[in-house]
Amino acid sequence: MGVTGCNSGLFTFKGLCHETDLSAVNDAAQENARFPRAHENARRSCGHSRSPRQGSRPPCRVSLGGSGKFPFSRAQRLDGPHAYAAVFAYKCCSSGRWFQVYVRPGGGSAARLGVVVSKRIMKTAVARNFYKRVARDVFRHARKDLGSLDFVIRPRAALGSADAPVARAELHGLLQKSFSLCHSRMAAAANR
Repeated sequence: MGVTGCNSGLFTFKGLCHETDLSAVNDAAQENARFPRAHENARRSCGHSRSPRQGSRPPCRVSLGGSGKFPFSRAQRLDGPHAYAAVFAYKCCSSGRWFQVYVRPGGGSAARLGVVVSKRIMKTAVARNFYKRVARDVFRHARKDLGSLDFVIRPRAALGSADAPVARAELHGLLQKSFSLCHSRMAAAANR
């Protein structure tokens, strides 16, 4: 299976002869074949030999409206499995149609939040991320009224974008209810 030369500029491939122009095959490429010097773009600097960078732009931060007014910093998140386990072990929770809110007294100066989403309840990552965004947004807006408690929010049912306004109101009510429930439990423990 080789290429052999034939007489008068013909090449043979598997016994077939094909004509070719040998002067075009051996011709050297021009340095600037597309833009000869006379028609070259004068505004482009001559020192750049590579094309301009293409691809994605530098990352920009996506923010919900008013995130500067209601931030959600690292200090306001539960960190590590031990923090989640401590909230679940305290066994103080309130439930609604879409959410279940666990609460326990925290050691910090502000309320902290943890969100747990099961793949069993929400099958797709898009649905799980939407649920987390809703939970964090409601918590950020209600955080100033929640004292220094630790909260873990867990889904009870799948949440769609059509149900989001009603679910937000439910979650806000559950946060307030669990806040008062935890304070009454702490007061009962202090009176013993």
